Amino acid sequence: MNTYLILSIIGTLFFSAGLALFIYWFKLPPSLSETYYNLEKKHKNWGMMFYGYLTITVFILIAPAVEAAGLWGFLCAAAACFIAAAPRFKEKDQALVHIISTIISAGSSLIALIVMHKLWVAAIVTAIVIGLAIWTKTYKSSLVFWLEMMAFYSLFIALIIFFI
Repeated sequence: MNTYLILSIIGTLFFSAGLALFIYWFKLPPSLSETYYNLEKKHKNWGMMFYGYLTITVFILIAPAVEAAGLWGFLCAAAACFIAAAPRFKEKDQALVHIISTIISAGSSLIALIVMHKLWVAAIVTAIVIGLAIWTKTYKSSLVFWLEMMAFYSLFIALIIFFI
């Protein structure tokens, strides 16, 4: 089995396991980044878990992303590290870094899908995510979260398919 495929699977499973844990603890957030604040409320300094969670996910997936999509895979991953490094998006000193990094990561993810010729994956993931958002009746309260899940899982699944 290809090393990049294994890393893509491990990264996707790691992200999914962390996401499941955060949703179990806090329910569905308005955005994934809200998890930082939820962790801080639960226990002082636990917000760093969010930083670790995103950073570990990126470090697992950066090699496959770069191999599959070159510069766009790198930009997607690097920007995600900046999101993790500036988790307090509600505070003035980190908001700009967080928001710009989010835009770069999501945009690079979309371009990476085009480079990999896997844009169709985004269409399928989007349909599934819309279905989940409607089924859970959280399409308004967690809109940003659902958009983030479209970007993350479109890339994750495209990487796995790319290396099969």
